[in-house]
Amino acid sequence: MGTTENKSHDLGTDIFLQVRDRRFDLGTMVGAQVKSGRSYFRRPKGDPSAPKGWWYREDNKDHFDYWTGHALPHLLVLHDKATGASHWVHVTASAVRDTGKGAKVLVPAANTLDATHREPLMAVAATGRPDVPLEGTSWSGGEPTASTDRLRFAMIAPRLIPTRQRGWSGDAPGPEQVVALMARAGFNIVDGLRPATSDFLRPKSAGRIPSAEEARESAHWRWRFVAAFEARILRDDWTLLREAVETADTPDRRVAATVALAATSVEDGSYGAAVNDLTAVIDEDDAAPIDAAWLHIQRARAHLELGELPAARADADRALGARNLAPHDVTASAISGAAQALIYSTASWEQKDFGSVIQATDTAVSWWRAQTALGGLEAVTERTFKAWADDHSISVGQADDANNLLYAAALAAGHAGDHGAWRYVFTLLAQDTLLRLGATSPTHDVAAGLGMLRQAGAVDELKRACGRVANDGPCQAITSAADALDFTKSTSTTIFADLALVTRAGDLFSLEAGNRCLEWLTRGLNDAASLLRLTFATTLDPEAELLEAIGGLTDTLPDAIAELVASRLPRTNLEGRPLEVERWRYLLRALFVDAWTRERAERLVADGLPDADHPLRFEILGVTRRHLPTAQRLLERELQQGSLQVLLAANYVHDLDGSLLTTVRTRLTEMVVQVRSDAARGRASIGALDPAYALGVIVLSHPSEQDANTLVDLLTDTSVPPSGKQPLLQLMAERATQFRVLIGDRLSDVVATASRPSAAHFGSLFERDTTGETVFITEVLRATEPAFGVAFSKLLASDPTQRRWAARLAANAPGDEYVAAVVALARDRDPLVRQQAAAGLARLAIADRGGDLVRTALRQAAQIPAEQHHSLWPQSSELQTVSRKASTPCDCRCSITHQLPFG
Repeated sequence: MGTTENKSHDLGTDIFLQVRDRRFDLGTMVGAQVKSGRSYFRRPKGDPSAPKGWWYREDNKDHFDYWTGHALPHLLVLHDKATGASHWVHVTASAVRDTGKGAKVLVPAANTLDATHREPLMAVAATGRPDVPLEGTSWSGGEPTASTDRLRFAMIAPRLIPTRQRGWSGDAPGPEQVVALMARAGFNIVDGLRPATSDFLRPKSAGRIPSAEEARESAHWRWRFVAAFEARILRDDWTLLREAVETADTPDRRVAATVALAATSVEDGSYGAAVNDLTAVIDEDDAAPIDAAWLHIQRARAHLELGELPAARADADRALGARNLAPHDVTASAISGAAQALIYSTASWEQKDFGSVIQATDTAVSWWRAQTALGGLEAVTERTFKAWADDHSISVGQADDANNLLYAAALAAGHAGDHGAWRYVFTLLAQDTLLRLGATSPTHDVAAGLGMLRQAGAVDELKRACGRVANDGPCQAITSAADALDFTKSTSTTIFADLALVTRAGDLFSLEAGNRCLEWLTRGLNDAASLLRLTFATTLDPEAELLEAIGGLTDTLPDAIAELVASRLPRTNLEGRPLEVERWRYLLRALFVDAWTRERAERLVADGLPDADHPLRFEILGVTRRHLPTAQRLLERELQQGSLQVLLAANYVHDLDGSLLTTVRTRLTEMVVQVRSDAARGRASIGALDPAYALGVIVLSHPSEQDANTLVDLLTDTSVPPSGKQPLLQLMAERATQFRVLIGDRLSDVVATASRPSAAHFGSLFERDTTGETVFITEVLRATEPAFGVAFSKLLASDPTQRRWAARLAANAPGDEYVAAVVALARDRDPLVRQQAAAGLARLAIADRGGDLVRTALRQAAQIPAEQHHSLWPQSSELQTVSRKASTPCDCRCSITHQLPFG
């Protein structure tokens, strides 16, 4: 070998060796650190187990980290001046032993620098820094080369920290290995390595690592961090993590503890605390380059949540170069990928570089995280399948893989600073949490699941979950989740989920929570930029978003919202803002009539009645007509002129009489005829007034044989699709006896013909099965056995929609033969079937039918805790929910169903 001395920059390398074989220079180099003196050759006296060699020790790890992390392989050489012999060892991460603060490496006595060891030395020279092999069933390589990297790897890429139990028969796993085990959800393995609490349960336990209590009280910081990490995961206790930050004795340890604490704060929504903790460590300016990038990506995601976009992007820029600093370090590439994803998500459309973000985020760490999440989803699927197969077997001592693996994937994403991945996996974890719960589950557990969806910003999932809980219970879980809602703490992740919670379930809010939310939403209307600061959206209509959320509170706070509409709508410019117009339209239609006082009506039209060009003309006239004669006269004039929009917009039906009634009837009859004519030509209108349903409502209030025949003609017209008849059929089912008076004995034949689909409409995507309505009308009118029982059985064996009709049919059956069926359906698995059956029980009780069976069922409903009433008995708030959602404007003609009063 040729030698080159390194006098100017001797940081741990005395000489560089250029390697040759007997003839040629091989183009490789080896670094060497040489130590000489008798002190390096001392062996423990009287110790027969002393190794055949000498331990080289240092009180800190700086030189060891330098040697193991260097691009060139390094030799440590001990030179014996007395004998002239030199002994060497290749300094690798696996050869170095941790002694606490320092480290040591064994220099074998047999390794001498001479010709006999040419081949082993040549092999060392050929190692260099290897590429990371990513293929193969047994993945290897890429592990941390420096001890200061091990905690970062344990938290971001725990797969690379050796955690094989076979190697622990002699040496105990170190603290970093235990952290990696916990980060991979290996809690059972960790428990098995601790002192046995029961010889019966773990007779072979060797007690190789400290117990949780011993780790917490340990004199060594690394074990105290293990205790802090465990307390954070298993008990949501941050106290020890904060202590770990304050007592960390090296920069790398302080960084790891701070990141763990910041990730916990982010998971909890305490973003300001995360920024403060991270800034304190960043300002110390003593973190190694990759650790510094790690701190910056964590602070970037916290800044982003607080709406501080420039600061977030600046921190992400600082973290972006981590991959270039250490291309061999998979944690560096994970940090860089997270930074690239944040920059992409906050860039304008013209600045987004989709190719770059895909390439940057396609990392080994993201693959492993996806693999961990997949393991959790497989466990969810297996559990769901067992429930489907009615497998009630119990596995004793088996870990909850679904929860643990999904949490481990979310934890790794959070530690890497990959906020998008954390949100995705945390959403999966929240969904799994709710899948385990049902109508009789504790309120706080369901509320916690809803809170997890909100914290992850899972808007669509939260909407679906609220719908299920509102209908199936426990409803108080939504009330509890609302009590924890604080818009002043909303972030860029949670803001739309917070708004969705109010929009979808505001009618289940407490008055206190409702007023608190309404106050913030109202302030937002005055300062729309406050919402934009959190969303970074350029196409968002903030006023429309806020108004939609306010609409969710109309049942809870009708007076307050009517006051808001009366004071704000007159001074709102709606020109060119169709989305905002729709939100105001919903508020005007959804508010109860009693919410509109004369004083509010006068303020709403203080600048005069809306003219013909006003987009909310008929809605405003509709809510003011009861107090303002001028509005009433204007509506009547519109109806006389043939404008039927008033019926839809102003809920104007029962007040019709005289010539006004004749005009409306004539116009509706013309529209029904037009519907049939269009159907014959293959045309259909969507979203307009349903004239057949409107005429049916009028017929109930103002009976007319001619109008009834017009409806019969529509129902028996095979060219009209079932969807065009379904609203009218449902109305007939609800008022079957009244329509029988109008139509006579042919009603059964009429509805049977109406529900029979023609070949032209068979299998249409938009068609609805009207079997329930048809069977109900027919059998209620006929009410004879065995046809009644056959019809009931047909509905009972079908889907939930038809089972609802079965419950109504049984409650309307003559005598008490079907009372037991109503009681049974009150415990149906579908909440809406239960609601229908419960309503039937109430009617039976009022009619003094069913005897003890009905009374017992009602007593049982009364004895169920309030939070579980929905399992048998529908709450008024639930019924309001169903009504409010049904009246939400949609694209089908059935929207008129809940917008025209009848009965």
